[in-house]
Amino acid sequence: RYNGNSLVSAQLELRQRIARFVVVTAWAGAGTIFSEYDRFDTSKILPNYGAGLRLYLNATTALRLDVGFGKDCRNFIIGLNEAF
Repeated sequence: RYNGNSLVSAQLELRQRIARFVVVTAWAGAGTIFSEYDRFDTSKILPNYGAGLRLYLNATTALRLDVGFGKDCRNFIIGLNEAF
């Protein structure tokens, strides 16, 4: 759907613990890709946002349930563990 050799992206995420093993998240971000730096176009930056739930199975393992939205799309993701 989208391709290029370079990427510019940013994301802001908020996490809030609501119980001992339960965390809710919300995020917003934007990004774009391009083939060469002289073809970078700010009008092609795409937004994204979403919310999620983290259920901690122990101190280091979380079951992730996320719903995210972007331009003309939405996705539901189930995952195990987190990037940070």
